[in-house]
Amino acid sequence: MNQPPQPRTGLRVGALDLGRVLVIGIASAAPGYSLAAALGLVTVSAGVHMPAMLLLAFLPMACVATAFDQFNRIDPDCGTSFAWVTRAFGPSAGWLTGWAIIAADIVVMASLAQISAQYSLAFFGLSATAHPQLSIAIGIMWLAATTWICFRGITFSANLQAFLLVLELAVLLTLAALMLHAVYFAPTPAGVRPALAWFTTSGLSPRAWMDAMGIAIFLYWGWDSALNVNEETQDARRTPGRAALLSTLALVGIFVVTGTAALSWAGPGFLISHQDDVLSALAAQVLGRPWDKLLHAVVLTSAIAATQTTILPTARTVLSMAQKGALPEGFATIHPVHQIPSRATLWMGVISVVWYVALTQATTAVVAASLQALNLLVAFYYGLTGIACAWHFRRDARTVRTFALRIVAPLLGGLSLFAMLIGLILWPSSDDSADKVLPVALALALMGVGTVLMLAHRAHQSRFWRTRAAADD
Repeated sequence: MNQPPQPRTGLRVGALDLGRVLVIGIASAAPGYSLAAALGLVTVSAGVHMPAMLLLAFLPMACVATAFDQFNRIDPDCGTSFAWVTRAFGPSAGWLTGWAIIAADIVVMASLAQISAQYSLAFFGLSATAHPQLSIAIGIMWLAATTWICFRGITFSANLQAFLLVLELAVLLTLAALMLHAVYFAPTPAGVRPALAWFTTSGLSPRAWMDAMGIAIFLYWGWDSALNVNEETQDARRTPGRAALLSTLALVGIFVVTGTAALSWAGPGFLISHQDDVLSALAAQVLGRPWDKLLHAVVLTSAIAATQTTILPTARTVLSMAQKGALPEGFATIHPVHQIPSRATLWMGVISVVWYVALTQATTAVVAASLQALNLLVAFYYGLTGIACAWHFRRDARTVRTFALRIVAPLLGGLSLFAMLIGLILWPSSDDSADKVLPVALALALMGVGTVLMLAHRAHQSRFWRTRAAADD
């Protein structure tokens, strides 16, 4: 039996069981918020084939989750992809992977704060457009509140996550059940019953397929937070990987059932016309007043939960980077009571507020582009982790099982995400509009900033830059 790893970072070892880690993995993907923000956008590209794209996006996620699980079994490091890509490919690739994680997490924080503010006001019948300054103040309040929750310690954070997630899933599945009941059993059937063709991609152009896949990936992003708390988990080598795999399975069920129900009840035209906020539109039609407030509360709590579970993994990635010399040592500070990366957590909160306020002054096109650029960053670090796993274990193919879990699945997941990433960057858009160019430019700019920072830090010749790729384990 594997012995539990010795604490290396000062985090609270053994604080989380499988159930709590699973909650963190699912809550980090924010099912309510993700469906509200992305379901209509997937339908714009895929039409009635939206359920098929939700299923297809699950496949590379499951393959990459296998890579995370296998790496974690030999090296349960809270830096996850940063530590493991460094292990496989050396410090430069590892540093850029860590930067991609940090950049993606900061980018999404503005959207999460904006959604939190929007739904907070909607719950009281107010509009964020009509009260812009109040909306900004509420967004800042939620960012500060979730930073404080993360500062209180991992157990407090996980317990709050469990409460919010139960509420979120109960309302989402109730909404899906009501829509399907209306389609199949109402006296006057609403919508159209699901068809087998919805679960195929026949007739989709390659560009539409790629655009839909790029957005669908965003729906699943976040399950890897279950690995960032590995050093704080019971049986740190096995429990986090299991939680990540179970998270992807739970998410595909939630997304496919809810997406199919929405498409069946409302039709693609309705979802496309309400692509900015599908769930609010569905709640008003399906639940009516005042029950639609329940869904407003669900998207609000989903965004709050995701904000919290974005700060958690980012702070731990920064902690791991600082302890290895990839970032200034001050970021490795651990709170003596709460046993959390205190300075990294506080800095994540501060930078998120600055980014959120800056983005509220930008145009709607820039805000939308930042979310689409996020998909490219996620595909980069997920894909590189999958490829790194296959490379690191390339000589460990003594059995069919190890060959499948350590080589085949991670490589398929990594290469498919990289193929999508390259295609979105290089393949000319069907409409050649700025809406397609701006996200790519923003993602490349963020990685360019990361490259400059990496070179500047490398000039200090810290011990991290003398790291060599590890031998196979």
